[in-house]
Amino acid sequence: MNMKRPLVFFLLLFLIGSCAGRQLRTEYTAYPESLPGAYTVYLWGRAYAGDPISAVILDLEGDPYEFYLYTASFNYVKLSAKSGAEALAIASEYLGIRDRRRVEVREVRDREGKAIGYDLRPPRYLSHLGGPESLLIYYLLEEKGRIKVLLEISPAYERRLLSRK
Repeated sequence: MNMKRPLVFFLLLFLIGSCAGRQLRTEYTAYPESLPGAYTVYLWGRAYAGDPISAVILDLEGDPYEFYLYTASFNYVKLSAKSGAEALAIASEYLGIRDRRRVEVREVRDREGKAIGYDLRPPRYLSHLGGPESLLIYYLLEEKGRIKVLLEISPAYERRLLSRK
């Protein structure tokens, strides 16, 4: 058994736990019919249409917060200042889902509970495996309103993928 995997996993849990005071809350929400305002759109992952290891992050512009993805620059594309309607259309197309009601939507909230962004993901049934969530996304509040977005493949999902080979 490779002992590095559990060590890395527990180290990551420790680091995330030590940042718990800074971690912002997300809540599941229904697919919005419209979003007011403009959004910076981050398209992450997607090796193929319906890839469960993909996400769209929407950062509301004009608020005191700025998202940045803590990942290699070749893993995502950043699109600036899209209207809410454009952002939702781009997200559905990128995730490869025709029925928008099937997209999993989470609202990112600041400390006061105000929505400052969204993340959208393919539904879990597309994971081919059912069960565990395929992608974990953490939002960590840093100095001057910067929000570090950490994206990680779920260890449980990764184990299920490896066990199928």
